Amino acid sequence: MADKLKAGDLVVMEDCCEAPRYKNRVWRVASDAFDVGGPSVGAEVVILDGRVSAK
Repeated sequence: MADKLKAGDLVVMEDCCEAPRYKNRVWRVASDAFDVGGPSVGAEVVILDGRVSAK
């Protein structure tokens, strides 16, 4: 099992509808990972800070 994302991590978008628009953009994670939609959905999300520059 992979470690959960946490505030301060750097990430790129993959496998989401916004990924092509922000290709190669590096984002700083602004929140620790949290679950949305309840246990049956299993969607883990983070809030992104958009001030990090492109690769």
